[in-house]
Amino acid sequence: REYHLVELPADGKGDAKPTTISIRQTRPSSFDITVNETTYSNVTSTFSPSTSSLTTFYPHTRLSTTFITSPSPSTPTTNLTLFTRGKQHKFQLALPKWAEKALGVKDVTNSVLAPMPCKVLRVEVKEGDTVEKDQALVVIESMKMETVIRSPGRAVVGRVVHGVGDLVRAGTALVEFLEEGK
Repeated sequence: REYHLVELPADGKGDAKPTTISIRQTRPSSFDITVNETTYSNVTSTFSPSTSSLTTFYPHTRLSTTFITSPSPSTPTTNLTLFTRGKQHKFQLALPKWAEKALGVKDVTNSVLAPMPCKVLRVEVKEGDTVEKDQALVVIESMKMETVIRSPGRAVVGRVVHGVGDLVRAGTALVEFLEEGK
């Protein structure tokens, strides 16, 4: 089996990176596991549902991992948080391309999209503004929760697509940026 995950930054800042995990059972309770390009052979593991912990035995290494799952507010998937070796790792199942199309998520270059159906509460920028990475662009409301939509990087605002009070579908552009060099 192959799983396509997106590793989210534990602190919520920075870029998410895709991670592919392939698991192949070689014998009862024995697996070959490939994470991105690294393969681990002859891995055995035991799972304890009562404590949500997985003990994995690699050749010469024992690794204990605790799992916590939680619904994701921005996508129809579940977030998975792993605690292992004193570190926290956050993952989310990558949304397949067919699901993006079915949900109406558009591939819009140079724009910030609404992560969920929402209402625009505040617009923090205007056309022509230069914004920095993580700067607030728009504040939206969905399911009685406010979410700040932030800039993915340094850019110049080309157009604010939706204004205060607009109702927006998931995947709809909220702010469009000018292309570099224009």
